[in-house]
Amino acid sequence: KPQFSGGVPFKWCRRLPVWDYLMSYLNATMIREAELQPDKSYVFAMAPHGILALCRLVGCHRHWEEMFPGQWPIWGSFGAAFYIPCVREFSLFSGAMDASRKVLKRMLKQGHSIFLLPGGTKELMLTDGASKDTKLVLLDRKGFVKLAVEHGSDIVPMYCFGEKWCLNLVLAPSVIKDLIYRYLKVAAAAMLGRWNTFMPLNVHEGRPITLAWVFGEPITVEQQDPPDPAYVDKIHAEYLKRVQGLFDRYKTQFGYSDDERITFVTSRSDELKKSK
Repeated sequence: KPQFSGGVPFKWCRRLPVWDYLMSYLNATMIREAELQPDKSYVFAMAPHGILALCRLVGCHRHWEEMFPGQWPIWGSFGAAFYIPCVREFSLFSGAMDASRKVLKRMLKQGHSIFLLPGGTKELMLTDGASKDTKLVLLDRKGFVKLAVEHGSDIVPMYCFGEKWCLNLVLAPSVIKDLIYRYLKVAAAAMLGRWNTFMPLNVHEGRPITLAWVFGEPITVEQQDPPDPAYVDKIHAEYLKRVQGLFDRYKTQFGYSDDERITFVTSRSDELKKSK
């Protein structure tokens, strides 16, 4: 079970030309607001999760090494992914490991940076390309902040624009959806793109979609072990503020209207009960 022990060699997979073609198809772009130290470990915390987590493509192209030399973050992935044929192989060869606290702590202790999607599957189930209000399940997600504080790893706030338009989400009825999530922690949903396949759409309402990642300036974190809850709350609040800032500064540049907004919700939000 390499997802627990150390993963598999993955740099070769992230350098495959196919990712550059896919990035071109999605008119992808990256913005870096600050340089990162090549020999320092960071916690990259990205929002939103999106339907197929296309945001994972951010580390799978030739320009990554130009923008972030020396940084090869490990993706934290939900455990069930490593038991699904094909998904398991893709996850491992793209540099993913189990997102359990034990595994992530070991990666940071060894000096690795990590990529996380704090909103998780619950955020995935709130993805709605037709809505102008993007729900981010972040209000009560503080585990990634605690990890960062325990290891003194600065947090890099990130926002991925455009992914909510790349696929259409069709959820199972609430009873089935809730049952599957309770026991398997996966979304009972169909993800439909071009020609009703997994191939992402690259046009929305007659305009090309731009899949864009914005990396904000790192949040400086003071190492504390055990972490002070008040300090964790302070860093968490700063992270939410930074994510809001990224969205507000760049939304119109990537095809979002002026009245689009993001709303931070909890993992117990009534919005999750409304999703169909």
